[in-house]
Amino acid sequence: MFLPWLRARNFHSILEIGVRTASNLYMMAGALANTGTITGLDIKGQKPAVQVKEKLLEEGIVFTYIFGDSAELLELIPEQKFDFIYVDGDHHYEKARSDYEKALLRLNPGGLIGFHDISPLKRPDEVDVLWRELESRMVFKAIRAEGRCGIGVIDPQMV
Repeated sequence: MFLPWLRARNFHSILEIGVRTASNLYMMAGALANTGTITGLDIKGQKPAVQVKEKLLEEGIVFTYIFGDSAELLELIPEQKFDFIYVDGDHHYEKARSDYEKALLRLNPGGLIGFHDISPLKRPDEVDVLWRELESRMVFKAIRAEGRCGIGVIDPQMV
């Protein structure tokens, strides 16, 4: 459900905070506009993510993979702005809140912010708490039938 929704937005730049194996990043790269770029940020280098980078380059997609802590997001990516930012790093409330607040400063006008693992059954009292605080700005939500994981997207400009 998420990929067709994302593809319809025709984003030109995507940032994923918390790449890990890069499976979500690879999926989102398929939703980019033809001239799009995708950036991944993770605290440690993961071999699958490096392999995904090679595959995306073969497909003509510009992919920048940054190793670092999202607490340093503003310093690691000092000037770049994005149409869509996907928060999937440390899932503890305080860290997810910090990632969200930093993402706001790197978001293009009209951009959207997505969150992974919004279901309280997946990580109770963590990302789901932040999601409930922001849910009134929701533009997309999908949780698997089992009630686990889930993806939610907000428009931070909505009041």
